[in-house]
Amino acid sequence: MNPLRLLLTPLLLGAVGLFTYPRLSAKLYRWQALRQATAAVQPIGPTLREGDLIFHTSQSAQSQAIQLATHSPYSHCGLLYKTGGGGRFLRPCSR
Repeated sequence: MNPLRLLLTPLLLGAVGLFTYPRLSAKLYRWQALRQATAAVQPIGPTLREGDLIFHTSQSAQSQAIQLATHSPYSHCGLLYKTGGGGRFLRPCSR
């Protein structure tokens, strides 16, 4: 086997891995967060009504800063409202 090929194959695989890892790990994190959120809401879903306030938090640096500044376990709040296909979550934003 060609020694150059033996050297380039692992380098190429490593470069591809370094390029794709951040994207794959971000997708995996979002998927895991969605699964956890769905599992958490499942038991209380039938009791939620339009107009309910939902308090939540995340692992982001912004969320942690809000929690530290407000001395609260929560960093965000939103309002539940109904649409034709089910419930939606409205949260304030600065856009």
